[in-house]
Amino acid sequence: MKCFLFIFLFSFAILGEVLKQEPEAREPDIRWKRIELGSYKDSISSNIVEYKFFDGLTHNGGTLLELLDQDYLLSHYSNDFKHLIVLEELFSNGDGTNKSKIIDMIEINGLEKNQYISYGFCSIDNVNDSGVFAVYEYENTEEFTKIYKAWKAIPKERMIKEINTKGVSCINEGYSV
Repeated sequence: MKCFLFIFLFSFAILGEVLKQEPEAREPDIRWKRIELGSYKDSISSNIVEYKFFDGLTHNGGTLLELLDQDYLLSHYSNDFKHLIVLEELFSNGDGTNKSKIIDMIEINGLEKNQYISYGFCSIDNVNDSGVFAVYEYENTEEFTKIYKAWKAIPKERMIKEINTKGVSCINEGYSV
């Protein structure tokens, strides 16, 4: 009987310790895919939002990527379920207006309510790079360092590539405003 009582009490002690442990943090399920552009790839337009990809999406802004020979734009469109990041090549019409050509586009899904996409204000190892954008977790700090996924627009290679998140951070534009 003493043996049974000892096993019973020992089991409760172990169970109590297990229940006290913090649950393991789970990685967010952020998914992404390259959008097949088909006939839209490299077609020149003065208003790309007319393309079917952008139905029901809101334009959230973008950032200019200036290279010596050509200007490129990284744009962000979204709704409640998906985010599109678009790499565009810009052309001047000579009359003060621009046209653009879609070079590459990715779709990002699975962001949780405290996760956002930053573009234009990210850096790798403290070196600013306007071509880097990332999914981060919001913290009330000067710089976001909890980065879940990161990508880099590489106009010379005509694509967006996923990059390692190590060393990636993004400025919190709204900090202490």
